[in-house]
Amino acid sequence: MKETDTRKKARLIALIVLHLSAVIVTVFAVQSFFVAGGEGNMSVTGAVAFRYFTVDSNVLAAVSSFIMMICAAKQLGGSCEPPGWARLLSLAATVAVTLTMLTVVLYLGPFVYGYPALFKGLNLPLHLTTPLTELAAFVWLESVGAARIKRRCMIIGVAPMLVYGAVYLVMVVVLKRWPDFYAFNTDGTFGLTVLIMTAFTAAISYAVGLAANLVAKKSAGR
Repeated sequence: MKETDTRKKARLIALIVLHLSAVIVTVFAVQSFFVAGGEGNMSVTGAVAFRYFTVDSNVLAAVSSFIMMICAAKQLGGSCEPPGWARLLSLAATVAVTLTMLTVVLYLGPFVYGYPALFKGLNLPLHLTTPLTELAAFVWLESVGAARIKRRCMIIGVAPMLVYGAVYLVMVVVLKRWPDFYAFNTDGTFGLTVLIMTAFTAAISYAVGLAANLVAKKSAGR
């Protein structure tokens, strides 16, 4: 069912609000590492915080949110849909923070740190609420009236994890400059971890992409 002008305006305003909240929360959380230091499993100070995928994925999401927020504001003024590259960046960012959330919920919480450390203070938005916000924005708001994402392009969602994984390999396994804070190399199993995380991230990316395409299809009345 195609949306009316009133519903489109309401959707775009909601999209701007969600993306703006993600940007504000992420900026506040990142600056807190430099001002007061981190909490829970990320009790570090300053730029050391960027060694965590949690922080990096949320920063990527904030950048994407800022871009999509500008695109939504332009749409309110009558311009066309966001460019394809912005849509793919939004997919990659959404997948990255969803991976963060699911890794916390399914692995780090029950097996490594326990949930209290992972949801303490500003860890809560970084690990849970911002990922949920990005998912809602991408699937249910950005996808309405948008062009469907080609399946071969959905693999872009794996890119942030692979880039970070390469850095983690060098810093933890090869140079041993970082502690194995994600317990990905326990008993020398990093190779197996890479296979599992790649497959898991790809599954997330395709699931998110297909869900977005379903919303796009329904909104187009086809």
